[in-house]
Amino acid sequence: MKLQCLRQSEEPDFKTLDNDDSANWWAVQLTYGKAVKSQPGTWSAWVEYLNVEDGAYLGGSTNSWRFDSDALNNIKTWGVGGSYVVAKNTLFNVYQSFGSKWKTNKTHADDPEEQTRAEFVFSF
Repeated sequence: MKLQCLRQSEEPDFKTLDNDDSANWWAVQLTYGKAVKSQPGTWSAWVEYLNVEDGAYLGGSTNSWRFDSDALNNIKTWGVGGSYVVAKNTLFNVYQSFGSKWKTNKTHADDPEEQTRAEFVFSF
């Protein structure tokens, strides 16, 4: 089991999209198992929590499975996912968000839509 917690808060070299350096974000992920691409039959599962203030530039990360950059700003959300190694160097991933809510709802818009994603990843 692996617990990973990331936090960005007022780092001197970090600026948001609107040149603000005060927006914070938290990302916590708990992972069980380990999907090793060279070992078919290995797997992992995880749950994550994101708490992102308005203006934080988490949407600029290519490390996120979430494909809607609007859903990575001004949000509290949970996600679950898993990976399974189907064959050597062939990984199947599945992801799902839930409980997504805007932190501040200035425009009174509906809460963001949940996101689902599945993918095969081939390594050479």
